[in-house]
This record gives sequence, C-alpha cells and structure tokens, in this order.
Amino acid sequence: MNVLSLSPHGASVAGFLTCWLVFGVVAADAAEKSRNTASTTQSTNRDLGEFDIVGKCSREWNEQRNHFEFVVRDQLSDIRYVLMSGPELDRQPLVGHTVAIQGENKLRVDRREGWIRPDVIEIIDRQTKPVSASRNRSLRHAPQQTRHQSKQTSKPAASGRASRLQPTPANRWSKPRRQVEFAQFLETLPPLEAGSDSQVEELNTKSTPKTFIDDLETVYDGPEIRPEFEPQVFDSNSPDFCRNCGDQLTCEACRKQQGSGYWLRGEYLYWWTKGMEVPPIVTTSPMGTAQTEAGILGEAGTQILFGNGEILGEERPGGRLRIGKWLGDRRVVGIEGEYFRLEDDSTTYLAESDGTTILTVPFFNLNPRDPLNPALFAPAREDAFLIGFPNTIAGSIGIDASTALDSASARLLVDLCQLGAPCKSKHRVDLLVGYRHMTLDDHLNLRAQLSSLNRTNQAFDIRDHFATENEFNGVEMGAQWQTKWNRISLEMLSKIALGNVNQVVTIDGSTLLTQLGAGTTIHPGGLFAQRTNVGRYERNEFAVIPELGVTIGFNVTEKLRATLGYAFIYWSRVLRAGDQIDREINQDLLAPEALPFTGPDRPAFAYQATDFWMQGFSVGLDYRW
Repeated sequence: MNVLSLSPHGASVAGFLTCWLVFGVVAADAAEKSRNTASTTQSTNRDLGEFDIVGKCSREWNEQRNHFEFVVRDQLSDIRYVLMSGPELDRQPLVGHTVAIQGENKLRVDRREGWIRPDVIEIIDRQTKPVSASRNRSLRHAPQQTRHQSKQTSKPAASGRASRLQPTPANRWSKPRRQVEFAQFLETLPPLEAGSDSQVEELNTKSTPKTFIDDLETVYDGPEIRPEFEPQVFDSNSPDFCRNCGDQLTCEACRKQQGSGYWLRGEYLYWWTKGMEVPPIVTTSPMGTAQTEAGILGEAGTQILFGNGEILGEERPGGRLRIGKWLGDRRVVGIEGEYFRLEDDSTTYLAESDGTTILTVPFFNLNPRDPLNPALFAPAREDAFLIGFPNTIAGSIGIDASTALDSASARLLVDLCQLGAPCKSKHRVDLLVGYRHMTLDDHLNLRAQLSSLNRTNQAFDIRDHFATENEFNGVEMGAQWQTKWNRISLEMLSKIALGNVNQVVTIDGSTLLTQLGAGTTIHPGGLFAQRTNVGRYERNEFAVIPELGVTIGFNVTEKLRATLGYAFIYWSRVLRAGDQIDREINQDLLAPEALPFTGPDRPAFAYQATDFWMQGFSVGLDYRW
C-alpha cells in the first residue's frame, strides 16, 4: 500500500490524534500562563508533576538554630524543605495543609534538607489527581536533580533523552554544582532506543558509573551548598529582617533568631577639622634693623615666625561608639545612643634671643609716643614689643594652643517602610528623631620672659590666657537608608541638629616685674590681655549642626560586620580662642601702666564668631545579638 494513502480507519485515527495534539497545545499554553501567575488557591486541576515539591506544611522548632521554621516535606523524595518568605506571602495559613509549590530551590550536600523560595503555592487538600508516574520515577532514581530542572525542555522526547533532566542554560548555573555535573554526564550518553521511557530508567541497564545514582557524595567534592546565611529573612544585618512577618508567631521566630535585638558598633576615626586662626604673634628682623623698625609689620625685612594663619588643623584620630536596641518583634521602632571623641590637638612654639638677635611681638599701637618727646603723641601705627634686641634686651617667648571636641546623642529610629512608605525589597529607611550634645573647647596661652641689658636691671614675666567653650544642645532629626547585597551592605545618613550653643570666653593676663633693689610687683594685664578686656563673657546663640555619612559593611559572620565609612559634620556658629585677640593696644596699659592714663581703652572685648567643620574616615566592627 502506498504510504501516502490512508484507509478510512486510518483517517479516523489521524483525526483523533490531530484533535489530541491541538488539545495538548492549548493545555500546555494554559499551564504556562498558570505557572507565570504567583498565587495561592484552595484547589487546582494542574498536573502535580509541574510543581517542584508536594507535601504537608508544618511549623517546627529548630533546636540547632533556635528559631521556628515553616517546613514542607516532599512526599516523593522525603526531602525536608524550609519554606522561605516572600514580599506577599503569609506562611501561617499554610500550616496543616498539603501544598504544591513551584519556585527556586536548593539542597544541602547531605541531600536530606533544602530550602525553596516559592513563586506559586497551591493548597491541594481536595486534590484527587495522582502524581504522574514519570515524576515519581525521575525523583526516585535521581534525587539530586531538582524538580524545577525536571520540567525544563531542551531536547525532544524522540531522541530517547528524558527532557525533564536537561536544564536550560538560563537556570543551569543557578543550581548546585553537583546537579550541573550530573546533567552534563547525561548529555554525554548515546541516544536510547525508541520506546525508552526515561533516561534515568535506562541508566541501571547500561555500563554506567553506579556512583552517579547510589553514592553522589563520591562524585561531588565542592563546598557545601547552602543559601547565604540561611535563611536570609533572619539575617540581623538585613534591612528585610522580620519585615514580612505574617503573624505574631512568625515574629517570635525572628526574635528568637535575633536574640534580644541589641547592636553595638565601635569605630576608629581618622578625621580632619577646621583649624584656629591666630594673628601674627612673633616676628623678627635682620641684624642692623633700627629699633624703631624692628619686627614691625609692613617694614622691609620683617618676618613672621608664628601666627598670621591657621593652627590646629592637622588630622586627628578618635573613636566612636554606638549601641542600640529594637523595641518589639517586628523591629519597627528602636533606640540608639552614640558617643564620639577626637584626640585633643595641641601645638607649642618657643623662640629665644640672647640679645644678639631681634625678637618681637607685633601689635597696632593706638597711642604711640614720639621717641624724641614722649609728651607728644604720634599717629596710630603698627608697632612691636621688644623681646630681644642687640645690647638692649634679651628674652624668650613661648606659645601653646590646644583644642578638644566630643559629642553625645540619643535618638529614636522608626522604620518608615513598615509604616507604608514605598520601599524596594532589601531596602530600609529609618526616621531619626532625638537629642544631640556637642562641645568644642580651645585654649591659647602666651608667656614672654625678658630682662634688660642696660642699667635699669629690670626683668619681666608676662602671661596672656585666652579660652573659649562652645556647648551645643539641640533636637536632631534625619533619615538613614540601608540596603544589602548578600554579604555587602550600604548605609547612607543625613541628619541635622537645631538648638542652642552656650558660648563662654575667658581672658586673663598678668605681668611680674622684678627690679633690682625694689623687689617683685604684680601688675594686671599682659600684652594682649589688659584690664580693659580681661574677664569671663557668656552668651547663648542659635546654631545648626548638619551631618552626612556613608558606610559600607561586609558580613564576616551572620552577626558580625566590618565597616568602612566617611562622615562630614558642620557647626554653623562657634567661638575660637585665637579670634578673640584684639591687636589694637594702647601702649600706656603695658606694665607698669602710665600715669596719668590717656587714650582709648584698648584692647577691648567683642565676640568674634566663625564656623567649624570636621570630616574623615572610619573603620570598625558592628555586632548584633
């Protein structure tokens, strides 16, 4: 008979097969659409072979990990799967029901346990359709092949290969290495004879290494395959921890895994700060300079030895400590305390003259005397106080300055994502509201010791002291954003403190005058600190302290994280000691004070404010328990 001709009976058979083929295509398309829709229903008409696992869901206590787990034990492979949470999945209603689950899954090396992150879950308590025999065989003979791979189709069944055992390249490398090696081994086998039901079934009749079936542990020698810090929903450093709790019991599991909800972070700081401005304090001139021009600013050859710029602006080490606790199982609200301090910065300077070099302290003389006739006044001008000059005077001048900074704060943290703010998965945004305290203290001391080389035989011990204190107290508010990728985390901080800064300025000065045959007398006032400006001055001002920060973290363990960060803090209004020096002086005030006193009362006190900033890097450890 011609193969192209068909009998009526053959035509009927062909028509029947054609109808079934059309029905199969339509059914496959409907099944694919159903797989693409993640949902939870009470019953299903789908072939259970399309699912990765089928079993009864239960809630069990894990003694080793000290938390509750939602578990599904697969009916066919008897593998225990931990059911991971999802953004829209409430696992508690599944307890006690038989469920069919489709989703990403991985197994441990021992092949007895695994975990699955569901895409589709269906409750099948009233399901009567039996599990397909092909699924039963494939899972019984090759438990190392995940069911998610078993439904992938890469070659036609006519080739004799079991299409369910050949994963596509898209998901092959997302599966454990042992499964990939087994799938690659299957692809090296010759085609089976027509009629063979499955690749795995034929393995027992061929000269195939039996270890692939019975003892896979001798084949796989790689590291243990497990999700990162399994299960990730309980990672204490993750922004998602305990966020998707479906009920109080689930949150209790989170709490038991996380312990008491405390965290502690210690950091080493390496920061820079804005320095303190000081006027020119010590000058010199070349030998041969006239006494009326020696050390005077603006004169030819005058050189500034100290001042006329910024001091105390070098890098400074320090430390910062943060400790906090979450309130409640859902970790929505927490409290945190913070303290940091920078190492005190200081500088010293000393210059001496034995009477052969010129050493002076420059100032602006508001009441100069005519050198030829002291009774006559000359116009106000730059002048200098002699510390050392050839054949006239010998002496020394020393300067020491220091600065200290510390800060303490306490704040309330509120997770805005759990309160309805739009947040992406693994992101967390905390609202910060609290209190901030910060202090900045400066000191500047000057001491000049000199003795005359002429017949007067006088000796002077002159001291000036300038100090400032800045104490800020205010309300702090801001936000902190966090995200996490596996072991790496990122934090970004932005906050501002608004409040009052209490500012105190202290100025003091004295001169000890020793004269041969007359003893020692104490006179009020030194050089820049005279009776016209000495005292204690205090005021309160409004100030703001904004702060920006970024921190990168790396999880060394589940609870310990190493951090590297950068921070910038600005203080809008402070007083610095160097700014409080008034260079305009009435020389009649220099000890011993001229009598009768004439001219203006200078130097005078006036608040001189400026701003302040600090910035730098930090390295530390963050521990959560």
